[in-house]
Amino acid sequence: MAIVIIGASGMLMEATERLLESGEEIIVCSREIEKYDKLFRNFENLHYSYLDFSNINDYINLLNFIEDEDFSVESIIAWIHSPYYKLFEAFISKMSNNKLDIFLCRGTVKKDLNNNSICTTKLHYIDLGYNAKENRWFNNKEISQAVLESYYRKQSIYLGVQ
Repeated sequence: MAIVIIGASGMLMEATERLLESGEEIIVCSREIEKYDKLFRNFENLHYSYLDFSNINDYINLLNFIEDEDFSVESIIAWIHSPYYKLFEAFISKMSNNKLDIFLCRGTVKKDLNNNSICTTKLHYIDLGYNAKENRWFNNKEISQAVLESYYRKQSIYLGVQ
């Protein structure tokens, strides 16, 4: 089983590393492979596919990579800007495993995915807000912890207030 992580090079880096440590096969998808140099040195269960989430051809290439490498994808963790949700939805609808767990991180814009295109998946939102108690935005570590909590509990998470 494998997990696809889209947008793993920034705020999701620590969550990616924790999942790698647990032995999960991880496919990271981003525009910058060099951001994963440390992880590639330490983990054999890490795989990379170039992806610009605004380009449909990159999603097609990712589908081909998953098929060519014979990955069985069980989950997708993604941080994608909402104007590109339609491309992400098209990608999900083409996945051969239509019982995926999808974990979508959302910042200040709380736009939902189109449930008609992903009706056979389990969709979990990770909504990130503002830490009003400490008067600051949440940091990468706190965001990664929320992602991991959502992943292991298989449920949506709401971190902070908007």
